[in-house]
Amino acid sequence: MGWDDYWYYDETSPSCLRWKVDRYKGRALSILFIRKGDVAGSLDKSTGYWKVNLKCVGIKVHQIVWFLHHGKMPDGMIVDHEDRNPANNRIGNMRAVTKATNNRNVNKSKANTSGVCGVSYTKLTNSHGSKSVNEYWKAEWMRLDGIKVGKIFSITKLGNDEAFRLACEYRAKMIEELNQQGAGYTERHGT
Repeated sequence: MGWDDYWYYDETSPSCLRWKVDRYKGRALSILFIRKGDVAGSLDKSTGYWKVNLKCVGIKVHQIVWFLHHGKMPDGMIVDHEDRNPANNRIGNMRAVTKATNNRNVNKSKANTSGVCGVSYTKLTNSHGSKSVNEYWKAEWMRLDGIKVGKIFSITKLGNDEAFRLACEYRAKMIEELNQQGAGYTERHGT
């Protein structure tokens, strides 16, 4: 039996999935524990994803929803929740993307202290044994080939506010150029 034998898509369900069959458990499978039409899955509060269990295997509901609409996910692709809400399994909220593109639709890191995604404060010491420290604002982004790159802006030369402004502008420019090449950064990236 395939997934489409067990579940059907229904946006009135909080998980967007309902059971297509009755499910039994217990000795001799005599206890009805899921009725046909029941909401499928439970919300995992630690991850925010809806999950179901079938034959002792946990499956994320968004993978089933995708399968019910489009079939098997192409190799090298994953489901991206466009609104970044892993509990929103509406098919219109999903797209098949590479892992790299999925990473271009992420929340701002909790470790971010600048307030701007991809912009960070950094200190570098001189490598010639001197104790001098140079301070920078650094703009970083991922190239299309998945390599992380960046550019630094000296606080010493430009001042804190100007170095920060330039780092923010430069990163925004790089993201715009990457999107013109099809990178897939969304307006929600890093918010």
